[in-house]
Amino acid sequence: MKLSKIALTALALAGVATSVTAMSSTFDAGNEGWQVVGMPDSGPYHATTSGPIPATYEPSQGVPAGSISLIDIDGNTTFFSAPGTYLGNQLSTYGTSISFDLMILYNNGWVSADVALTDGVNSLAIDAGPEPVIGPWTHYSVNLNDLAGWKVGNINGALATEADIKNVLSDLQGLYIRGEYAWGDDYSYLDNVRMGQVPEGGSSLALLGGAFALLGAASRKFRK
Repeated sequence: MKLSKIALTALALAGVATSVTAMSSTFDAGNEGWQVVGMPDSGPYHATTSGPIPATYEPSQGVPAGSISLIDIDGNTTFFSAPGTYLGNQLSTYGTSISFDLMILYNNGWVSADVALTDGVNSLAIDAGPEPVIGPWTHYSVNLNDLAGWKVGNINGALATEADIKNVLSDLQGLYIRGEYAWGDDYSYLDNVRMGQVPEGGSSLALLGGAFALLGAASRKFRK
């Protein structure tokens, strides 16, 4: 007997819920193509002011050991820049998340986007949460949807709509994670970058619950 449309939908939901990561960088053996760039403090984030230069591999730092680092490279804001594996048509990642671990050695109130996305013309920026404190690793996760707080142009811009976000993701030309938190010297580390995973906070459980509910409905239908 063929599966009903309900059952097929349930299987699709279960597949989404159990997928872990579309793209990830754990820096176990090198910088994995990540670079360092300078970007305008207040955006927009589609034109670099310095770089790119290779991010420095840090074999003894990380969670666990193995990460990358940057230092301030110009008078603007310095970012880690993702390699090509994260770029191109990433429309399918809408509704998932970007997460990473960050450690900083300097912080005196420098303000800029924590994560920025661009399609080469338009850019999106987000405040990922409280600034990291000096010393320990801090984990961040931001959702790729219109409820997460993405702004157009910079973190003071208009709230990005679903269409704005999907437009940029459909031709993603840059993914940037801030590494500068101070005027003057900067030294920051990045580890465990993931893009395309189910958002943190139980969404995967909700999807699985929905999948099982649909499968139950399909089973009851077949028994009638």
